[in-house]
Amino acid sequence: MQPSHAVETDVSGDNLNNNQEATNDDHESSASVPSETNANVPSVSPSPRRSGRERSAPERFVPDMGPASKWRSGHVANLAAALSSGNDWSLRSWDEINSLLTDMDDPSWDSTPISMKPSLFVAKKKRKVPDPDTPNYTEAMSGEDSESYWRAMNDEIKSLVKRDTWEAVSRSEVPDGEDVVPGTWAFKCKRRPDGSFRKHKARFCVRGDLQKKMKETSGKEQPDTFAPVCSWTTVRLMLVLTTILGLQTQQTDFSNAFAQAKLPEPVYIEIPRDFGARTGDDMVLKLKRSLYGQIEAPRLWFEKLSNGLQERGFVPSEIDPCLFISKKVICLVYVDDCCWFARDNNDINEVLDSFDRDGTIYNWEMSRQDSISEFLGIDIVQFRKEDGKKAHRLTQRGLIDKVLEATGMTECNSRQTPTRAEGPLGTDANGPEREQKWHYASVVGMLLYLASNSRPDISFAVHQCARFTHNPKASHEQGILRICRYLQGTKDEGIVFCPTKECAVDCYVDADFAGLWGHEDDQDPVCVKSRTGYVVTVANCPLVWVSKLQSEVSLSTLESEYIALSQSMRCVIPLKTLVKEVYSALGLSKTMEWRSRSTFYEDNNGCIVLANCPRMTPRTKHIGVKYHFFRSKIKEGVLRTVRCDSAENTADIFTKGLQGQAFVDKRKLLCGW
Repeated sequence: MQPSHAVETDVSGDNLNNNQEATNDDHESSASVPSETNANVPSVSPSPRRSGRERSAPERFVPDMGPASKWRSGHVANLAAALSSGNDWSLRSWDEINSLLTDMDDPSWDSTPISMKPSLFVAKKKRKVPDPDTPNYTEAMSGEDSESYWRAMNDEIKSLVKRDTWEAVSRSEVPDGEDVVPGTWAFKCKRRPDGSFRKHKARFCVRGDLQKKMKETSGKEQPDTFAPVCSWTTVRLMLVLTTILGLQTQQTDFSNAFAQAKLPEPVYIEIPRDFGARTGDDMVLKLKRSLYGQIEAPRLWFEKLSNGLQERGFVPSEIDPCLFISKKVICLVYVDDCCWFARDNNDINEVLDSFDRDGTIYNWEMSRQDSISEFLGIDIVQFRKEDGKKAHRLTQRGLIDKVLEATGMTECNSRQTPTRAEGPLGTDANGPEREQKWHYASVVGMLLYLASNSRPDISFAVHQCARFTHNPKASHEQGILRICRYLQGTKDEGIVFCPTKECAVDCYVDADFAGLWGHEDDQDPVCVKSRTGYVVTVANCPLVWVSKLQSEVSLSTLESEYIALSQSMRCVIPLKTLVKEVYSALGLSKTMEWRSRSTFYEDNNGCIVLANCPRMTPRTKHIGVKYHFFRSKIKEGVLRTVRCDSAENTADIFTKGLQGQAFVDKRKLLCGW
């Protein structure tokens, strides 16, 4: 239930009064937030808002089955039995049911239960289990945290009114041809990376999905909506350099960032639920600033922040447009979260103070944190190893606990490896159907985020399971549960960055030729596809790792290894440019050795020969030209390929399900533990 002590408020900002109280018997008839004065809107009534419209009995759809007095009891009993049988059915055709129920000449119908006629029904899709941390409106307002969410809604509206985000106008003032877009409330229980509670958050959002449809229907030109975010590769690179150079760091979060950007033209939206005036006037909101959910809002905010940084001497990177570099400070931007790096903390403070001086209630309102201890749900800890070297550890304990809870594996036994010993997972088309009740795709999504950021040791296992999200079987569920058992014993572990003094971009490459043969249908071409695995390192710290099936069928081990080598080089070449930009900006040539030539470690001799010598043979001349593009880089001396033993090839962990000590050894090379 909604709290009975909610404060009465009008979104237009009329009659700011924190002491008004309203008795509320109905969720949709209450208002709640203090706001500021707006002479255009009448004052708020202290009594509960009641609709003045005339009410009439609802018109219900009733199939034309004749008067109920002529229905045969057997027909009704069969229908009731089917609908209350517990089966997950939805009626497909009222006309068909009508004809069956009213067919008085069919004596066999009474003895045939309607539940035995599958043509009348169609099975519903299994619904996703709701996440308690992201409730909908009804769940938030009726749950045990309703008071906290109600206060969060109050804070959100007060913040938007304070920024002069909108003005209330009569619906009759909306220009012809302009649509009034609905809004919605989004709720979130925000947690720290370790899973502990932080706060309850409520965000009023524009229904951007409906806004887009309205524009398409009206034929209006769609605005530019793309807004970039920094890649995790760049974040990891800056953490590595921070460890090597002892850089000073700070983190900022812009408050209600999207509402800090002005709209080029007004947008009209409906008044937030439960926050309208009680005067009976038909009012809407005319937006002056963008709001979350609005299709153009991310782009408008990024342009505002980008212009603000460039005015202060920052230049965006050629490779990552969200990496801004100045003479003394580097800034990473992920929507409204920014990470700042510099040799001297005073240089960062000078930049942030300039935002404060330029700030008003409408601009650059932010919170500041002295160091980067967490970022996008990942816990970042700086520590010293036993040998005294500085290192960073990235962990996601909270997300692991969430995965275990979602799958019901919080009390399971642990396993030493995340994959089974029997070999890779196949489609298992004729295998048993799913047995578990948890949502497969949701769990796979959480595991992918985990594998992509702090746990590369589970990448191969997770990508195997992700292949079957569209039609998972019991065997694929067991693959997920095996990963959970492995995570159960390694909750507090994560990737460790302990860089060397030499700054170089290197790569370990491997491929598993036709690894699915014997585990997939031999009539399906996927059974002979090979898997690419590689990890790109800077100062011996992993920045990028990949485990995926190749799109083309290779005809030999040499070809599969060569394709993997070519794919990895496409990743390395732009990354080298990014490292050079940062290297030059920080003046690292005086404190750090730079090796411009990247080394690719490969365990296949034939692949190395083919990469270094443009020699065509009957076994290699069919390989596509697109895989030869990197040879010019080898000739220029930018890249080189050398052989390494399979036992030292870190990428081996991304191409096959290693077991026992072999897995532990590769994990040590990759993750540092």
